[in-house]
Amino acid sequence: MSRPGFLIRTAEIVSVGTELLLGQTVDTNAAFLSRELAELGISTYRHTVVGDNPERLEKAIREALEDNDLVIMTGGLGPTDDDLTAEIAASIMDAPLVKDAAIDQELNRRYPDRERYDFSRYPLLPQDARAFPNDNGTAPGSLSIFSWNGRQKAILLLPGPPAEMEPMFLNRVKESLAVYCPDRFIHRYVRLYGIGESRAESLVSDLLKDQTRVTLAPYASASEVVFRISQKLSDPHEDDLTEAMVQELIGRFGDHVFEVGARSLEGVLADLLR
Repeated sequence: MSRPGFLIRTAEIVSVGTELLLGQTVDTNAAFLSRELAELGISTYRHTVVGDNPERLEKAIREALEDNDLVIMTGGLGPTDDDLTAEIAASIMDAPLVKDAAIDQELNRRYPDRERYDFSRYPLLPQDARAFPNDNGTAPGSLSIFSWNGRQKAILLLPGPPAEMEPMFLNRVKESLAVYCPDRFIHRYVRLYGIGESRAESLVSDLLKDQTRVTLAPYASASEVVFRISQKLSDPHEDDLTEAMVQELIGRFGDHVFEVGARSLEGVLADLLR
């Protein structure tokens, strides 16, 4: 599966489904994947949403491959006629769609009701792809690395439902992608409430001006101010310096800090009320 010398530095996320274009479903997958890719040191070049149309889907994949090392596709992997993602991606890779014996065995074990579940022709994966079992559904993921117009490229296929996609990425896919990432990044978030962006920046102006190995970036929403702390790790033995910066911000902002992590103010309040 591995290809020596192939590195992934850029990615495009292509979300598939007409329901996304109609506003019936909100695309949370792209935001989740962008955060996870950033930790791997992969820059997200673009988010694209395309409906269940084979011509438009093929065009979106080809354009994404032109600009990126990796194309991640979410959705369109189910058993119905409008689930076209694997078929179109395999065609572009010039790879036939094949059954995976290990995936089939697991699906037949978990879903023994043959009147309800028929795995005789589904799921199909691009030949030579690395398969990722779906612990929360029937559609597996897959990672293919192939030659495209004389360059090495990768396509990652993931199921569309976030409850299936997110654990699959975290538990199975992320480690596999890390092999192809030359650098790693640490991102940490300090979230503030009850203070404006300009006032918050003034309290750390010296830190914003003196950024070297650890960088600090502020951004604000209607309810909070967030400081993103980042560090690039080119050496796996390099020390994590972000914790010292986190403690420095906590010391400066005191009770304005309501979260060190990913939860929004609404998320923290919801957890407290449970």
